[in-house]
Amino acid sequence: DRRAEARAHNRHSTEWYRNLARSVVKERNKVYEALSSWQPAVSVFGGSRVPETHSYYAMGKQVGKRLADYDLPLRTGAARTGLMQAPFEGSQTRKRRGRQRQGIRIVLSSEQQVTSLADHVERFEYFLTRKLALHEQIVGAIVMPGGFGTMDELFEVWRRGRPFVLLGRDFWEPLFSDKRPLSAFYRAWDQAGLMPQIRARLQPFITDSPDEAVQYLKEASLTNPPYRPTREHLKAANLEMHLGLRNLARLGPGFVIVGRPDPESFHAGVSEY
Repeated sequence: DRRAEARAHNRHSTEWYRNLARSVVKERNKVYEALSSWQPAVSVFGGSRVPETHSYYAMGKQVGKRLADYDLPLRTGAARTGLMQAPFEGSQTRKRRGRQRQGIRIVLSSEQQVTSLADHVERFEYFLTRKLALHEQIVGAIVMPGGFGTMDELFEVWRRGRPFVLLGRDFWEPLFSDKRPLSAFYRAWDQAGLMPQIRARLQPFITDSPDEAVQYLKEASLTNPPYRPTREHLKAANLEMHLGLRNLARLGPGFVIVGRPDPESFHAGVSEY
């Protein structure tokens, strides 16, 4: 009957979430161990399908070169193409010691091959843990032109409050410049009354110069040191993940609604983070 089917479904869901929790926690511990042995880096994000002939690719190589000149470790998504590869190529102009070229790769059959230019590459099965590895223990981030994945990383580093640079004025200024006339995102935020909370956050530095980008992050790191999770934080995060996934197992399929929970805070400038 339907009740028996429901009980069987619940048992299956609970076991599936339990196994998922174990796998995610295992990878979360892997992030902690990997970053404990790596120096804080500058994460570079950008489109993996930008061709080598594009001016953005040349700019990406310059980013890698300037990071090497300033002795700042480099971290990317570690694909062998586009703006994940270009910074590694640029960093080859200077011999570097240790794990200065860091790769964080997601395991997907449809994705590109892994770069051979990184000193060390960690592979992850879950986007959640890959994102943690890209954003924890970083000096800041340089975000180059890209698509949905790049935008996702941009908002992640912005939400976390890390210093970041948008490299490529022609691409970024129509979207994120706060100068008058306001760009697309700022105009929409302004019309919704959200500008106070946006202004309260660290604003992006937009430039065409890889040298200015690296200098900005180098200086910003003096007052905004990298976030280093402790073992106590790791244990608390793992417990929270276990409990959260266990509770999800008790719920049926549903819809996800994204937005601010309190409409009044739109005009109050109250941030939930």
